[in-house]
Amino acid sequence: MYYFAGKFVKTLRKRQPVLNITESDVLCVQIAALCYNLGHGPFSHTFADFLKEIKASRRYWKGLRANVMMFQHMIEVNRLPFHEYLDNPEEDIEFIKELMTGKQGPQATLRKDKVFLYEIVVNKMSGLDVNRMDYTMRDAVVLGKRINFKWRKFLNKIRVEICPDGKKHICANEEDLGTYNELFADRHALFKELYFERKNRTVATMINRILSKCGEAEFIKGPDGKWLSLIDAIKTMDTYCCLNEEILEVINETIADPEVEKLIKFLSNSKLLIPIGYVENCQLAGGIQQLKEEIIENEDGLSQDDIIVDVAKSGYERATREYMYYISPSGTVKQWTKEWHAPPADTSAPWRVFYTKHNKELVTTMKRGLRRVIDEKGGEVDTYDNETDVSDLIPEEEPAASQ
Repeated sequence: MYYFAGKFVKTLRKRQPVLNITESDVLCVQIAALCYNLGHGPFSHTFADFLKEIKASRRYWKGLRANVMMFQHMIEVNRLPFHEYLDNPEEDIEFIKELMTGKQGPQATLRKDKVFLYEIVVNKMSGLDVNRMDYTMRDAVVLGKRINFKWRKFLNKIRVEICPDGKKHICANEEDLGTYNELFADRHALFKELYFERKNRTVATMINRILSKCGEAEFIKGPDGKWLSLIDAIKTMDTYCCLNEEILEVINETIADPEVEKLIKFLSNSKLLIPIGYVENCQLAGGIQQLKEEIIENEDGLSQDDIIVDVAKSGYERATREYMYYISPSGTVKQWTKEWHAPPADTSAPWRVFYTKHNKELVTTMKRGLRRVIDEKGGEVDTYDNETDVSDLIPEEEPAASQ
């Protein structure tokens, strides 16, 4: 991202000197791109699911994002000499933080003629930014997908213009709409075939379950030697830095919880949670919680703790709120709304239902309950009835262990 963001802003500076993009501006954009992914915990986005579940940003970080907090921590601990490189270090550091989130704050007011710089690293307006472009092109290689989007051609065509809202924005050419929508479609395919692929999400769900079960147990040694819980460790960046992917080994050695021990053992042996089924176009007004409650109400022997529902994403969640300015052949600046980031007819993302215990009889019970709820309330359901036998996924529990 650092390189891509640098090429982006330098291309604008070279093509349009009137924008008055300074060397300090270039560096701010590059640093924001370089530091965008700071703050990821162990297991990256899986840990982000855990942080979201415990509402870390609202409860412990005063609404801030982990990358911004880690960036500030890095500056303080290392005493980085920004004064040697930035025009106004105090203001520019705050500008970098805003660029890292894409949210225009006080620095945007001070830089009214340069608000287009907020559309490079994280573009809240159109979604066409170096973050999305970078990981879409990179991760497509994992699946052997060919991406027609060429970032160098993209940079050769974009311009900054004064748009109908009276502000300066990065604009595309009208003829390239199809290319950009194809990029968004490629991103959607990655969500479906990679990020939310069933086995990937099963492993992520198991790790998240382990972290949630151990959140309040004190097993992490802080920099001062004191023992902290996982929740306490994330509250400040100096202790957050102590977390790494050895956390599961530490949990396995220190936490006496039968379910946690089994989950870690199953992960190490490539055994997974039992998938019960998936639901699409669910009509339950109460969402996931209602689904759990109604399954339990309809079937004996189950509790809410037995059920995990993992909600997949399609990559089109923000599509209806995003728009992009473009330059028509006549030179007029116009706006794409419905045409921009237009999702195909079917972008529904399934709810995957897992059973947290391993009693084979209750697997059948839960499948029956899931089918009954969806058949009665509306939606489509598949309970994997023709797939691998449960015994191939995970060993059966002793009767006492399933209580």
